[in-house]
Amino acid sequence: MRIKILKSAFIFLGLCPVLAFGHFMIFPGETRCMFIEWSKYQKDSDLYVEPGTGAAKLMQVKQLIHSSKGRVRAFWGSLDGRPQFIFCNSSKEFEKYAGPGAGPACSFMKLRGYIVISNDGLQTDIISHELSHIELYSRIGFWKNVFLIPAWFHEGLAMQVDNRPDFSTDSLRKYSVGFTHLPDLQKLRTTSEFNTGTPDEVILNYAAAKYTVAQWNSPGKLNRFITLIHKGKGFDEAWSGK
Repeated sequence: MRIKILKSAFIFLGLCPVLAFGHFMIFPGETRCMFIEWSKYQKDSDLYVEPGTGAAKLMQVKQLIHSSKGRVRAFWGSLDGRPQFIFCNSSKEFEKYAGPGAGPACSFMKLRGYIVISNDGLQTDIISHELSHIELYSRIGFWKNVFLIPAWFHEGLAMQVDNRPDFSTDSLRKYSVGFTHLPDLQKLRTTSEFNTGTPDEVILNYAAAKYTVAQWNSPGKLNRFITLIHKGKGFDEAWSGK
């Protein structure tokens, strides 16, 4: 038995570099995040910053993360995710960690949560948005988060702590021509579907998702939803509360 265990351990250790390389080839930015502890980035509690970042900028980043945590804690009731934050002071470094075409900030969730922030992402709304994504992941786990929850709910829920005017009810009224041309959210289940279209159409998707989740949510509703997901219910059943 001991020999078999040792053989299994050696096989696993031998596969680790292969798996890490394969993950890097498919998800280079996320892989870099997973190894941030061994990078040149400077660590400050749960924050890693690009070398050369000035003291004033570091203080700004820390203050924004602090205010974002407060906002997200107020909505969720607690902070369970505890991600690592990675601030990239240059666009070149941000692309390395976030990937090409990423927004001003992004989040990764697999072994743990990571939030990558650019200079353009230094807003409480944006950081809170990404942190809320991490909170859902931390409560239902990676597989259900990725394969069970549709993109429109992911984004609509994260938008509950994101107060940018472009996604407000007034903005939704404008882009939907008085709520007469709303997107069919049930057809926006994947990230690519949700983010396909003109810039105005994508804004409309986010605003509609935010409005829909806000109308659905009520005290205890989100906790009930998460409980039903843990009991093995599908998204539609958990959404309806049955």
